[in-house]
Amino acid sequence: MEKTYYEKFGISENASFDEIKRAYRRLAFRYHPDKNGGDRKCENIFKEINKIYQTLSDPISRREYDTKLRRARAFQPGRDYNPEDFVKPAVSQDTPKNYRWAAIVIFFLMRAILNSSNPS
Repeated sequence: MEKTYYEKFGISENASFDEIKRAYRRLAFRYHPDKNGGDRKCENIFKEINKIYQTLSDPISRREYDTKLRRARAFQPGRDYNPEDFVKPAVSQDTPKNYRWAAIVIFFLMRAILNSSNPS
């Protein structure tokens, strides 16, 4: 499995914003393209460091990343799964429940069935 963003930054998963910022500055200084004479490898590492910092410094992005990380760790080969683990992510709690469209569809289906079986 690939290293997590926390492992790449050398910090713990419950690191504070200041710890993330310090790790970012340390790595950004080490791999900055201007400091390394335009080395492509360092430039790519620097881009990845910026991407990681943007993810971990934003609370919403960090929460989403942590959720994905927990899910990836939870689904390991050979483990027994609860069917609800697959359903919960698909059924969001944030979406409003609007069943009116379903009632309308059922109404028209029932009407079509009744009309086809009872020709008048």
